[in-house]
Amino acid sequence: MSRRKGQPIITSKEDGSFREALKLYESKQYKKSLKLTEGILKKNSNYADAYALKALLLHFLNEPTDSESYVGKAIAKNPDSPIINHVLGILRRNQLNYVEAAKFFKKALDNGATNKQIWRDLSTMEVQNRDYKNLSISRHAYLEEFLGFRANWTGLATAHHLNKDYAAAEKVLTKFEELAKGKLTDAEMYEHSELQLYKNHLINEQDTERALKDLDELDTLDKLDEMESRAKYLMKLGRSKEASKGYRQLLKRNPDNFKYYTLLEASLGTLTKSPKYRDALYQKLVKFYPRSDAPRFI
Repeated sequence: MSRRKGQPIITSKEDGSFREALKLYESKQYKKSLKLTEGILKKNSNYADAYALKALLLHFLNEPTDSESYVGKAIAKNPDSPIINHVLGILRRNQLNYVEAAKFFKKALDNGATNKQIWRDLSTMEVQNRDYKNLSISRHAYLEEFLGFRANWTGLATAHHLNKDYAAAEKVLTKFEELAKGKLTDAEMYEHSELQLYKNHLINEQDTERALKDLDELDTLDKLDEMESRAKYLMKLGRSKEASKGYRQLLKRNPDNFKYYTLLEASLGTLTKSPKYRDALYQKLVKFYPRSDAPRFI
């Protein structure tokens, strides 16, 4: 079978040398890797992947002009090579050119890259570019490859959250809860507790009444977050009297938190009252919390 124009002629020896050059790069032995890469190109000037690696190595050796010349050579030799596009994506990422980096990573995947970790690299670039729509796609593809890790489920949920698709984010976390039920160790329970609270906040973005009911059914380890969220939801639902009780409980827990006093006033409706009226309120609060400077200062 004839070789396509621009397709590198790869011998097993050169292929092995290239893998060794990649290992040297990963261990940050850039000069040794460059020497090996130049040796490959000397023997085979059609080895396109080596041009891309040389461009990356020259960048780390502070030779930006020469680095860019090899970027052009690599693309000219084989623009569709998944290895070239992956390497050039890493180069652009290190140059903080996240838009170009995302394009290279995406092209590497579109052209059959077998390294599925590129989906994670691509999603990181999409976060930098605020490209949340495509971020959801990338995180979903990455999750499909590595289903067994909680971080990948929360990563996809967060991507949907950033894209303001709260229902999809909630659905992802619910699915993970179903799969993980009965399989979590004691060491994982705190993280699971935080995940439940995060899901509850996502529910609040859709339906505060449902979020309040969900909160009542939870038994998490972060009681402070539960208390703050409950008071917040009650205020949002117009149940200010119940909310004021919640803020008084929070003040009892931490009377030095200035924010709680403001929120208590909001629930009592005193923020717009006269200074004299508010002063009377704080005189009472000083008696309730004699060891706290906050009400006295306010």
